[in-house]
Amino acid sequence: MELAGRNAGSVKVREIMTTEVIGVSPDRTCDQCLALMHTRRIRHLPVIESGRVVGVLSSHDILEELLREDEHLIRDLEHDMLHLTVDTGGCY
Repeated sequence: MELAGRNAGSVKVREIMTTEVIGVSPDRTCDQCLALMHTRRIRHLPVIESGRVVGVLSSHDILEELLREDEHLIRDLEHDMLHLTVDTGGCY
């Protein structure tokens, strides 16, 4: 495959890699990481602690976590609504 005169079979990684790596500390929230990834247009985010990479987050990882949080919130709200309806004996 060729792109801009290059052949993927012969191009060295150092020729195309990103040299300015953006990372975060482990105490960042998912919302903060997602905002950073969106702003900087990146899909992978190294997690750095004491100068070492301790993990790598993907946008998929973060979206999955946010989905789990939303599903948990929805279940809690549904549970609360059910109890409110049962306690008052009425419907909305």
